[in-house]
Amino acid sequence: MKKLLLLFVAAIATLSVNAKVVKVNMDNVKDKWVKTENGFTLSYEGLNFTFDKAESSSDLVDPTDLIKIYVGSVLTIENTEEENITTASFACYSDKYCVDGTWSAGKATIEGTNLKWEGSTTKLSFTAVKQIRVSEIIITTGDSKYEEKDITNTVETAYTITEAVQLIQAGEGLSQTVFVKGIISKIDNFNEKYGSLTYWLSEDGSTSAQQFQCYSGLNVNGEKFTSEEDLQVGAEVIVKGVMKKYKPQEGAEIYEFDMNNEIVSLATSIEEVEEVAAQPKSMKVMQNGRLVIINNGKKYNAAGMMMK
Repeated sequence: MKKLLLLFVAAIATLSVNAKVVKVNMDNVKDKWVKTENGFTLSYEGLNFTFDKAESSSDLVDPTDLIKIYVGSVLTIENTEEENITTASFACYSDKYCVDGTWSAGKATIEGTNLKWEGSTTKLSFTAVKQIRVSEIIITTGDSKYEEKDITNTVETAYTITEAVQLIQAGEGLSQTVFVKGIISKIDNFNEKYGSLTYWLSEDGSTSAQQFQCYSGLNVNGEKFTSEEDLQVGAEVIVKGVMKKYKPQEGAEIYEFDMNNEIVSLATSIEEVEEVAAQPKSMKVMQNGRLVIINNGKKYNAAGMMMK
């Protein structure tokens, strides 16, 4: 199969008054990709492309021939002219390397060797869940009068897990920061390097109900966690972050907050301890968003240091 090179698009007036389709071929982008520490960038016809290694275990290769998007790597397309991107068509090298991934907004379908995304956003990101090899990308931008659906809310109007999942499925406004409330149902892992925790929420605290993942999240006020014990199953939380849907290589789709989400409110079924002497047995509680260990009438932090 003949390798196609990265392409984009020229204006087509029939789409709408301000719509355009921009084409870029090997002749005009071959020498325009700029290598960065984690990948490559390209600026062309008002569009900025960022090809980032992100969480991929493989180093990226020069995209002037084929864009090889390895598992965990991210391709971001941003329209600097403030018009919304309405379609992004990825022409894949072959059926084997035509696989849908995780999008920051909108939805995609696969027809043959073509992966076509549709939605409305000025900035679009694609994260690969399996390796995809792209030989051509066609970007269509729409009317600059478009206004993204506003789904922002407040702590007081935090979405339930059910509402959050419905919004993610609708695929609109997902670039905005929102608040979601739930009960911690499971704690996955602690990332010591970033001081983050990955944990799950549900509406009743069970693992059988609809789950919502807080991926690589931070503690209250954006502070780092110190261990998995900084949170406990059963705690009621309100978390803020950017929602998305993640498609793992195996298993069901995951509805989640993207990394760097933050806890803004935390409470447990155990009331905060005011009189330590009244709690002589060893136990763990949350106090002001932090783990407190009660042992023989004395309070200790997660590091084992005695607290006043």
